[in-house]
Amino acid sequence: MTVPLLARLRAQDTGSAVAGKEDALRASILEHLRNMCSTRRGSVRSRPDYGLPDIGELVHSFPEALNKIRDALLHSIEAYEPRLTSVRVKHVPSAAVELMVRFEIRATLVDSPHASPVRFETQMTASRVIEVR
Repeated sequence: MTVPLLARLRAQDTGSAVAGKEDALRASILEHLRNMCSTRRGSVRSRPDYGLPDIGELVHSFPEALNKIRDALLHSIEAYEPRLTSVRVKHVPSAAVELMVRFEIRATLVDSPHASPVRFETQMTASRVIEVR
């Protein structure tokens, strides 16, 4: 496992070493997912399949676009986030009438001593801003 130096240093400042390492790992993965989701597919020359397709191009094909976005998100995570395994991406329908698309990401940390499950959520707003929490 490769954890960035800054993440390792932050983990040392948090009391428990094991909990700190896992928190740092989760934070590092979250940051990578944020970068991945904000990268337009095709913009990284060495990895043309990295990132997500332009949401603006998919707007005209809703609701089929939901499957395309979900598949792209799943592919990018499986291909470029080796610290996660058993990745599942699910569309989360919204009860409110809003111009927002949500996906839930569930996975297992590879390097966790207890195979800890993790959960992240993406939100894509009408202004094409993608947030990951």
